[in-house]
Amino acid sequence: MSTSSIVQVLRTPELLEQILLCLLDDLHPLREREDPRSVRTDHNASVLKHLLSLRRVNTTFNVLVISSLQLRRALYLYPAISRTRGWHCAGLTGATLDAPILNPVVQTTFPSYQFRFWHLSLEASGNKYCALMIITRDDIHQYCRRASSVKGKLLPKMQLSIPPMAGMEAVIWEERDETKDYVGRTTELEDCVIRPTDGKGLMVDELHDRVGEMFEKHKDVAAIKLTTL
Repeated sequence: MSTSSIVQVLRTPELLEQILLCLLDDLHPLREREDPRSVRTDHNASVLKHLLSLRRVNTTFNVLVISSLQLRRALYLYPAISRTRGWHCAGLTGATLDAPILNPVVQTTFPSYQFRFWHLSLEASGNKYCALMIITRDDIHQYCRRASSVKGKLLPKMQLSIPPMAGMEAVIWEERDETKDYVGRTTELEDCVIRPTDGKGLMVDELHDRVGEMFEKHKDVAAIKLTTL
């Protein structure tokens, strides 16, 4: 194929979209409730970050990545519904559903969050899959710097999982010395349930905005644990 033919292909949105979708074939299948520290999670994050970085090639690539519904779903930029996965262990038909896929870009970009599945029994979880993360006050400051960078521009708009997450509940997370006096300190967070504003799926920026508000309201809280609803 001549150089002019290659350029013409890359300038044709429909053909370029198919080429970029083929890059998703490099994603590794994950084990049930995959460990966020695994090689597969790290690899999949690299594949998605590479696709996201192609926006910087030129305007054609940028417009395609942020407008193609198929690419946006694969890149966690739009809520992706799954017939085989769900937050409830059983679907409407009674069939057993596989666990959701947590966003590997979030897991590897913020390893200190320990964003992972909580292996609870069906009785304890209410027949649901449960994921958790822990965010500290310092994490919020680091997130704001990263999200405002050129590389992080799309990060705030990413979904946290496939299928989308309906929300998370926040509680105070810290180890306390019971021999000390904690009178007057915050014991419960106000407005502790975080839900997506559009009702479609919880995004990275919505989560951090709400957690940031909690830290602002409760000055003595150092870390917050979040679990899926």
